[in-house]
Amino acid sequence: MTRWIVAICGAWSQLWNAIWFGNRDQTFSARSWEARQAGRRWGAVAVAMIDTLFFWEPDHCRRSFESDDEPTYSRKD
Repeated sequence: MTRWIVAICGAWSQLWNAIWFGNRDQTFSARSWEARQAGRRWGAVAVAMIDTLFFWEPDHCRRSFESDDEPTYSRKD
């Protein structure tokens, strides 16, 4: 059941990332980390908010980015 919930949450995050013109295969957490690393202000704000929301998982956004299959998604499909 826990794996199912994690899968649903990941799919939800990918959906919202795609709605906001991001890559459909990337989570919003990973995209936010990538934007922060690129110096984008919205990325820094989003990472702070998401990492606070996922307080039980230190560095949630960074870990999401590092666990992605692709090295970068800055290029759109």
